Amino acid sequence: FKSPVFLGSSFAFLAGYFTVVAQGAEFDRCVNLGTVTVSGSGDRAFGAGGCTFYRLVLAKTGGTLAMSGSLTAVEVVAKDLAAAFAVSFASGASWTVERLLLDGAIEDAPGLALGGGAWTLAVTQLQQVKGVMAENSTATRKKIWAQPPYADNGGNVNWGFETTGAKRWTGGVNS
Repeated sequence: FKSPVFLGSSFAFLAGYFTVVAQGAEFDRCVNLGTVTVSGSGDRAFGAGGCTFYRLVLAKTGGTLAMSGSLTAVEVVAKDLAAAFAVSFASGASWTVERLLLDGAIEDAPGLALGGGAWTLAVTQLQQVKGVMAENSTATRKKIWAQPPYADNGGNVNWGFETTGAKRWTGGVNS
């Protein structure tokens, strides 16, 4: 399937792979593309093509979501997961998001794996992260604070893994 898909509002990604390719005159319209929902139990691949989306909803029920390229979004959301699944990043992949709202907890265990090759994560505003297994990620704008349940699978830079679900700031103002 290689026909153009225009994402003015919402798009449900149920099977196979989805790659955004912005070419020529179309490239300047590769912003504010609406919501992409990734669901289903099979493996998926998603290449964001450097485009800006309103929301990426992770609602899979198993399998792996292979991410490549750069994703920019107002929101990335995962909640009410029915089964564990993995987001596997290609080396050099990145997410830049305003609001990162990840609740991957399944029955008091982490159910959302974020790993693969070395990838970057830049959160510019709000973050609520729990129930994740993180690996090989560098947070570039703000430290990412993961609340229990979680697993630090190594290779994470500028992440904090809280044991109580609470954090305390000890620095000065604007530091």
